Amino acid sequence: MSQSAKKLVPFDSKNGKPSFEETWQAEVLAIADLLIQRGHISRKIWADALGNELAVSRQSNEPDTAETYYRCVLRAIEHLLEQKISITRKEVNLREDEWRSAYMRTPHGQPVVLSSG
Repeated sequence: MSQSAKKLVPFDSKNGKPSFEETWQAEVLAIADLLIQRGHISRKIWADALGNELAVSRQSNEPDTAETYYRCVLRAIEHLLEQKISITRKEVNLREDEWRSAYMRTPHGQPVVLSSG
């Protein structure tokens, strides 16, 4: 596999298989990988952004856990979206609120549907 074709891997793996504590952790890593694979960000930009978030986490004395790691992944994606893809913090917050609202009104076991508005 060429250097450019390599995929991001989970923080932890067991027996060569991905290991995630929660579904959102796999999803956020997949989003980061997709941004790289589609050329929206480079591997270096990604590494720098994630490294910065991990440093902030250490300086804030956050625990060294998988949960903390994937929260850093999420924050790095959010910051890159703000900087590189012209999505504002306000737009991210609005979409978070829309997702939360859609989730709360969705019956258990049913897919969450987010309106396109």
